[in-house]
Amino acid sequence: MARDAIGRKKRRRLRREVGFGCPVEGCRVPFLEYHHFDPPFNEGKMHNEDGMIALCPIHHRQADQRAWSIEDLHEMKRANIREKPKGKLGWSIDKGIVLSGGNYFFSTSLTMRIKGKELFKLEQNHKGKIFVNALLWNDKKEIIAEVKNNDMLINHMRVEDIDCMASGKEILFKAPDESNHVRIRFERQPIEECLFQAKNVLDESVAEQVLSDIKERVVSGMINVIEFSTAIKEDDFTFLAGDSKITFDFRKAGLDKAEYYGRAHGVNGALNIAQKDGKELIYLGK
Repeated sequence: MARDAIGRKKRRRLRREVGFGCPVEGCRVPFLEYHHFDPPFNEGKMHNEDGMIALCPIHHRQADQRAWSIEDLHEMKRANIREKPKGKLGWSIDKGIVLSGGNYFFSTSLTMRIKGKELFKLEQNHKGKIFVNALLWNDKKEIIAEVKNNDMLINHMRVEDIDCMASGKEILFKAPDESNHVRIRFERQPIEECLFQAKNVLDESVAEQVLSDIKERVVSGMINVIEFSTAIKEDDFTFLAGDSKITFDFRKAGLDKAEYYGRAHGVNGALNIAQKDGKELIYLGK
């Protein structure tokens, strides 16, 4: 019998139940799968939430081999005190591109900054390896989740959701009111697929140069792609970076609403938007 997909809301409740990290003592890895134990799926053929628990892939395999009793797993579900989740993005790349809102970024020291806060940043170490940094804050402007040089630092008592694919390819942080979120996805794409996508979204004036820049970053026929999307809403502005465009809405700050897509930023390119008094609102670039 084919296994039906576990519902999104059910997966979210199971993640929250364990504080967004594997509940096995000493683990707390946030890359989670969903284990059926009471009853096992091959017996019950259903997704009984009371008899399921979120576990990291390693401990999920061990649970399948009955490393813990049914009562042990129920006890893990009932635990009231949870340590903070701890995990690390395992990507190891030295060249690639960033896609955000239908725009292409080629700098290995890319920064996306909002009112002085570094929402997203790439850093390259002395060995040439690229590390990711990202922030998520709530409506009180408190930082509630962070990626710092690929290390994930999460305040699990304040976030609404942390959804990390077990493969490690994608992470999603959500603030309690769900107005603010950050999503980062990594993929090694065949060069043909990457070029095809670029041709469909780029402005004609930059397409030729961008396609050339992409080809320079090919490794064994593949291109490393980091996709970044976010929604940040504050009292006086909104910043949205989705699949197809970036939207800036500064009307409450006395400026205009604008869309930004189909553009390319090389190593030295930048976009800087400031308030009327000269204070920086948005910075995208090196």
